[in-house]
Amino acid sequence: AITAKNEQQMIQLLVYQVILWIVIAMTYYLGGICKGKAQKCMQNDMRSDINTILIQKNYQEYEKHTIGDYISWYSNDVAQMDMWAFNSFFALITCVAQILITMVSLCLIHWVLVVVTMVGGVFLVLISVVFEKKITEKAEGTSKASEIFYSSMKNLLSGLSVMKNYHILEQFKKQSEECSEEKSEANYQYTKIQVTSNVFLLFCDAMFRVMVIGICAFFIFQGKLEL
Repeated sequence: AITAKNEQQMIQLLVYQVILWIVIAMTYYLGGICKGKAQKCMQNDMRSDINTILIQKNYQEYEKHTIGDYISWYSNDVAQMDMWAFNSFFALITCVAQILITMVSLCLIHWVLVVVTMVGGVFLVLISVVFEKKITEKAEGTSKASEIFYSSMKNLLSGLSVMKNYHILEQFKKQSEECSEEKSEANYQYTKIQVTSNVFLLFCDAMFRVMVIGICAFFIFQGKLEL
């Protein structure tokens, strides 16, 4: 439009751009609101499940953990699951939605591109599901490690005065460092699987994008597709 000095067409393109960005902004806002409401319901459901577990415990089972441990279930564990498992779940939904939008767009160009996108989309979803299970396992392991760390440090700090009297502070230092190492290792393993998942998915996504571009170029060279 600029090259042809067509002012009317240029104005139309600008209007379309403004409308497009308004739609994107509204979609982003509504998506964030829906995500927040869904996370709120999930958090309440998790805490309700914890209530059920505690109610079903007998006295001996209940006394195996301290009140601090149970408070950690309600707060830290729910927060960690929200940050790790739920966010990964919503990221998967976003990925699927992007694939569907891309399929509709490519359908207007050529049906072969839709087939390639569908194959790539199914492959990415399957890979995401596999990694999702591993990420959830690591998240649960991190939650368990946090609980053990809290309980162990509580016991160590409770006995610190006794260790000072018997001059065995090196034992306190050694045991606290071991607890810290176990918790940090659990966090590291979770970060490692998450990074591996993201990198692998990005690589697969890039390969399918290159494939789509290659197919488009092939059709253009064959005269079956116009720019």
